[in-house]
Amino acid sequence: RMGIDPLRFLREFAGHVGHVHGKDTELLTENLYEFGCEQPPTFAQPMRFGAAHWRYTIPGQGQMRWTEALRILQSAGYRGRICIELEDDNFNGSKEEEQEGLLLAQRYLEGC
Repeated sequence: RMGIDPLRFLREFAGHVGHVHGKDTELLTENLYEFGCEQPPTFAQPMRFGAAHWRYTIPGQGQMRWTEALRILQSAGYRGRICIELEDDNFNGSKEEEQEGLLLAQRYLEGC
């Protein structure tokens, strides 16, 4: 969402990583075209976990190439955990939805 290549950043600083959030971002390119990114749009539906042109999502449903990111971390000696951060409107609102989101994220990351 910030325009920074996360894998390039990770390659440069992997040796300094002390904690990893299991979180992803979906870029909404049509909304970017329609509304831009400089100010909140007047006629767009607000999002709880994002903005008009992007939203946070669980790992595997966004832009991050997790298999590559985990390979980079492993090569750098990272042995910590990945803490799933559930900020995804698709899996938020009830205990059951949140449990489903956490389990899907966990299964996805285990498969990487």
